[in-house]
Amino acid sequence: MSPADRGRIADRVRRRLGYRFPRVGARLAGHAMGLLPRQVDTELFRGIRVTLELDQPLQAAAFWTGERSERPTPKILRGWLAGAERFFDVGANFGFYSYLALSADPSVQVHSFEPQARLHELHRQVREANDLGDRFHPEPLALSDEPGRLTLLMPTDDLGHATFAPHPSHGAGDPTAEAEVVTFDGWRRDRGLALPAAPSWVLKMDIEGFEAHAIAGMSEALEARAFRGIVMELNEFTLGLCGSSVAEVRARLSLLGYEEDPALVKARGINGFFVPKP
Repeated sequence: MSPADRGRIADRVRRRLGYRFPRVGARLAGHAMGLLPRQVDTELFRGIRVTLELDQPLQAAAFWTGERSERPTPKILRGWLAGAERFFDVGANFGFYSYLALSADPSVQVHSFEPQARLHELHRQVREANDLGDRFHPEPLALSDEPGRLTLLMPTDDLGHATFAPHPSHGAGDPTAEAEVVTFDGWRRDRGLALPAAPSWVLKMDIEGFEAHAIAGMSEALEARAFRGIVMELNEFTLGLCGSSVAEVRARLSLLGYEEDPALVKARGINGFFVPKP
């Protein structure tokens, strides 16, 4: 049996098991993944087909674990997405949360922000392959507190950890690329997106420590309470590389009208979950 045939069989089995494989030991999971081709076309979420690169750690993990990835974030997002108008996936990487949103509610408009050309192209391919042109809007952009261009340091072995800050695990020989950077508020105005009258947008942000900069560039939307829920990575190490901290991110969001959801403060994982203050 060819690797391509094994990939097709794995996709069918994965769907029947609820769009994920069961928990098994690391050795068995590694052996099973080793039998598959490096690229596999799969229905990652119901109705959303994606060609994943299994040599990329985050893509391989999503293929194997499905919505167990980054628990409990997928479940929380599904709750917020029900009836939402728009979802903004900032630092979308290969698009895991964008695809989840597209599958979760057929009416939500999804905007993915990913400056890496290779990953942005994947988003475009998913949009075309799944006929999502009227709902899925990939943007080859990064967010900050002012527009311009910044150098993006990209590790060669894991596209999921590109950053604007020097990173000790990214050697001097890693390739670099320039990224176009915009403010969210400026981008929104340029696209003609009016702020909602009530919180009806959802935001997920994971930009490897640059979160405080991006928050400063979306003050209009935050002060208008546009978002019903915000998922924000709170990684002290990567924030420190960018001259920020978890305390600063929390303080900025608090000043702009958001607090951590009291019911989710103890949720496991590295993400924080923020809602409009009463």
